[in-house]
Amino acid sequence: MRKVLSVWFVLLMVLAVLAPGHGFAEDELHRVVRVGWFDSTFNSIDAYGRRTGYAYEYQRKIAAYTGWQYEYVEGSWVDLLKKLQRGEIDLLADVSYKEDRVGTMLLSHYAMGEEDYYIFIDPDKSTINPDDLTTLNGKRLGVYKGSLQEQILKG
Repeated sequence: MRKVLSVWFVLLMVLAVLAPGHGFAEDELHRVVRVGWFDSTFNSIDAYGRRTGYAYEYQRKIAAYTGWQYEYVEGSWVDLLKKLQRGEIDLLADVSYKEDRVGTMLLSHYAMGEEDYYIFIDPDKSTINPDDLTTLNGKRLGVYKGSLQEQILKG
């Protein structure tokens, strides 16, 4: 219940900050918002060529409340994050709160959801012990370049 309330609170905060007031012209109510689109489990194209996914549905709900019309800008998540920070796009899903992002974009202080990271190993590689992270020393791990997971592992 707490998570549901947190998600609704975040949505209300976004609407309070970004939703135009009654004093704005009709054109402002139907403004075009540039949304970053990257292929992921949250954003995908179905067999009929339609956009779908959790982030897509969440953004559609925001548009239903604000009257925004979306213009999708496609690219990799890393490139889209840079565009968001430069103001070239207005909205991007799947952005985690990090101190170095404060001031380069508007970030909620409340999580929209939770993130869990897993390391999958070959069952024959018994030298890795999940209770002893030093057993990862000298091992090769695959993550996306520039991702939060890369920074966590290097940190």
